[in-house]
Amino acid sequence: MRNYAVATAFLNETQLLQTLAAHPALLPIYDHGVFGERYYVAWEYVEALSLKQLIESRTLLPRDVLVIAENLVSVLDYLHRKGIVHRDIKPHNIMVVGTEFDVKLVDFGVVRRVAGTPAHYGAIQPLDEPTSRLIENFLGTRATITTEDQS
Repeated sequence: MRNYAVATAFLNETQLLQTLAAHPALLPIYDHGVFGERYYVAWEYVEALSLKQLIESRTLLPRDVLVIAENLVSVLDYLHRKGIVHRDIKPHNIMVVGTEFDVKLVDFGVVRRVAGTPAHYGAIQPLDEPTSRLIENFLGTRATITTEDQS
């Protein structure tokens, strides 16, 4: 016997993902449905490690961390502009593909649609000086990345 709540959540998640697949950090869904008593989703296959696995397997250079962060921010910005809040961002749900550190965001089981448009939330404010300096001291700036890090 099927659980109505599980079936509803499954259908909502897959239908949502099918409408969002235009972003390169979101895996396209090729098919979904029910086979017997089991629900299934056929995704694009990618060779990837979760961010957790990647962090545990090697030391990341600062430039690699910045690339991953930029890719993650890009997909989150895309989702937020569509009125979607992921609500479960964690290293297990961020897949990192290849040596270029492309990101694939997964597990949309607890997403929430937010009413209104991005304009509803107001403009993004620049960081205040103390916060900006703290980030620069921790990560550095593009001007302070060494030649070794740039290659």
